[in-house]
Amino acid sequence: MAKKRLLSIVLSLFFMFSFVTTAFAASSVSVWYSDKDYVSYTPYDGSYYIYILSSNSSFSTSFRNAVSRANAQWNAVLPIGVSETSFNYALNYVYGGTRSQLIDSFPDLSSSNSGLTYPYRTGESVTVQYNGSSKTVYTLQAGCKMCVVEISGRTDDGYKKTAIHEMGHLFGWNGHSSNSSDIMYGSASEITSLTTRDKTHLKQIYTLFY
Repeated sequence: MAKKRLLSIVLSLFFMFSFVTTAFAASSVSVWYSDKDYVSYTPYDGSYYIYILSSNSSFSTSFRNAVSRANAQWNAVLPIGVSETSFNYALNYVYGGTRSQLIDSFPDLSSSNSGLTYPYRTGESVTVQYNGSSKTVYTLQAGCKMCVVEISGRTDDGYKKTAIHEMGHLFGWNGHSSNSSDIMYGSASEITSLTTRDKTHLKQIYTLFY
């Protein structure tokens, strides 16, 4: 009797997983603005802890203002409660400092980078369809991190653009937009607001899970 019950549970879980996988395989998205064929999402909340490595008070102020702007922009788009919190409760990490201060935590940071993000992905993924082609949606781990680099002569708006851009990567926007008006365009600029393209590309993915 116990064996039959166990077999029944196993079969139920198998069919449930098969149904979910099939459902996602049949799911489609309406737009695709990235130059990559994959995107990610976090199943966790959008909490993060801030590390300010620089002793430059002017940069520290600009950096905090930039992260605050990024927080407000993405929190209005994503259903994960993007917010700064204490170290003990944070699931992501946001760093600010000079390249030399950041390099140990971001070894791939080059002299041309104004920011960088490490979006750690699990091995879990599902497939969605866009315009007849398959796109992969990965699940993010807790502990993803991003940084904003202190650069001499950089404006407050420049830092804001970098922070918003990197926070997009932090929460799953992989690759870059080909439109120079977008925050998720690959080059530095002084744009400080997400465009409809920036928002829709990632929001549609979270809508599948939330």
